[in-house]
Amino acid sequence: MDTIDRAQDYAARFQRDALTRQLSQQEAPEALVIDGHRCCVDCERPIPSARLERVPGAVRCVRCQARHERGRR
Repeated sequence: MDTIDRAQDYAARFQRDALTRQLSQQEAPEALVIDGHRCCVDCERPIPSARLERVPGAVRCVRCQARHERGRR
């Protein structure tokens, strides 16, 4: 393993750890819960459990999150 490989490994671990810390600290104060299911704050459809496993603090479904990140609602 050369220096560049070690640097890339370090950067990937640093990014993963930073994202994990951010997600674990992130509360979802604006989370919408309907009938015991967390729902998207934009379209009000239930957020799939697979998304909540990957992004525990998610407050939007994938489609609405993509729109939100592009600056559209």
